[in-house]
Amino acid sequence: MSAVELEGNYAYVGVGPHLDIIDISEPTRPIRVGQTGILRGFVKDIAISDGYTYITYAYHDREGGLCAVDITNPADPVVTSCYSTSDLVGGVAAAGSYVYAIDQLEGLHVINASDPTALVGRNLGERLPGAFYPIIAGSRLYFTDLDGLHIVDITQPTNPEEIGFYKIEGSDYGLAVAGKYAYVGARGALHILDISDPAAPQQRGFLPLGQPVVQLAVSGNHAYIATFDFDAEVLVIDVSDPGAPKEVGTLGPPEVSRDIAVRGTYAYVADYYNGLRIVDISSPASPKEVSLYPTIGQVHDMAVAGRYAYVVGGTNTSSLYVVDLAQVEAPALVSRYELPEAAAGVAVVESYAYVVGVAGLRVVNIADPESPILVGFLPMPGGAIRVAVVANYAYLASRDKGLRIIDVSDPVAPVEAGSYKPPDDAYDIVVEGTYAFVAAWLAGLRVVDVSNPASPVEMGSYSIPGAAFRDVALERGYIYLTAGGSGVYVLDISIPKAPIEIGFYRTDYPRNAGHIAVIEGYAYVTYADLDRWGGLLVLNISDPQSVSASILYDIYGGAGSVVAGAGYVLVSAGEGGLYIFQAK
Repeated sequence: MSAVELEGNYAYVGVGPHLDIIDISEPTRPIRVGQTGILRGFVKDIAISDGYTYITYAYHDREGGLCAVDITNPADPVVTSCYSTSDLVGGVAAAGSYVYAIDQLEGLHVINASDPTALVGRNLGERLPGAFYPIIAGSRLYFTDLDGLHIVDITQPTNPEEIGFYKIEGSDYGLAVAGKYAYVGARGALHILDISDPAAPQQRGFLPLGQPVVQLAVSGNHAYIATFDFDAEVLVIDVSDPGAPKEVGTLGPPEVSRDIAVRGTYAYVADYYNGLRIVDISSPASPKEVSLYPTIGQVHDMAVAGRYAYVVGGTNTSSLYVVDLAQVEAPALVSRYELPEAAAGVAVVESYAYVVGVAGLRVVNIADPESPILVGFLPMPGGAIRVAVVANYAYLASRDKGLRIIDVSDPVAPVEAGSYKPPDDAYDIVVEGTYAFVAAWLAGLRVVDVSNPASPVEMGSYSIPGAAFRDVALERGYIYLTAGGSGVYVLDISIPKAPIEIGFYRTDYPRNAGHIAVIEGYAYVTYADLDRWGGLLVLNISDPQSVSASILYDIYGGAGSVVAGAGYVLVSAGEGGLYIFQAK
């Protein structure tokens, strides 16, 4: 989650490449009521004016812009028009019919939104390196850059004029304006400036914080500061005496806080990886989190079973998310089970989810999707990145530890039964009958007889000099392998000991084939290129000897894992979250 703005009973939040609208009329029970479609980049900032939300978005080195969203009906937000900027667009502020967007490359954009269906802008053309998020207070626009605080008169909206400046080298992102004071985060400290005379701002207070400021909000006698670090805190600062600010409380740590808004006795913190944290600040010295509107954050892998998707995601730690796909246009997050460490892969069989990661294998009972329960754990040095479950065994791809076979006949007490070490790292695995097919990077595909799980034996292999095999899928007696920039290989395994290449599809440079899922005559291949632009390539494999491309989708965030089932194709998109497509 990247941004939060409040209006009425709703919080408007940026979640990857779309806007979520959350009913916060009961702060202890936030409920999503609406969501936009996918924008052409990640949400950077949000401003609201006259029934419209204005969203800046950007995607790496590709593009950026600003979109107007009609929020008259919060349950059905509609993008009415967009305006192009560079990919270095950041903050946005709006007042009446005018919107101001800060673009570090192109400068300040002044956009006439009197007709939100046809935004018309003017780029003032002055480069603003290091410029951050703007604020409008009265007839003035305030923003910071690496040099300090700028004060701009916008009495004439199309002809703004800078009327004041205060030099603070190394300004951070945080800026708030309340009354006659501006609160600026710079070089890990809070600066309080008297701006009653905008032509000559004066510093009135200073407080070292020890960590950079991401964003801040001021309400009454207190400033609430979101700081930047992986163990950062939200700091509560008493500013009743602007000349002597002092820290009185902390809340934390959110994993990475990106924005904060305050209204009444609640603070709303946009936690980048976990969602919207709602905090009771009625006692500023002892803030207390009362609820969390969770978002999936960075997605690593997923599985589909029935109407539910089971998703693992996170950064330093991970969670298992259960997502209801009954209404696929508006998938609903049913539950979240927090894991104590980073997870990488998941498989689901009947009432259990098998989750692998840096610590080993965890078995989670999902008989009640609303209340997952951990029932078994097997610690494993080196961990694992992928898992397949067949009958009473879980087969783990464990990189340099190879293939590991776990007896899960008793889910409460999983036990390692056997292992096999290929010549190179094991990245993925599928199992058919008594054979395991292991994608072993430069060692190619290894065919392993697992009829005796305690003593797996390699029976055959297939490799191409220089080709690194990353992912493997199986359908109707054929193996499909991805090999980065080389492409997708199709192997006939009618004789498992002697796989034979019968088909190939070359992916065009700079696309690198990553993960693959196959179902009903189609292969779904995720790819990424050097610009971190991701996508989904759909291949027609009705004739495995003559593979052809069918459709190509761009995916913001870089496409990762892919799974197909229940008529849908799910793609993990890193910080872009989870994409859901209708299967062909």
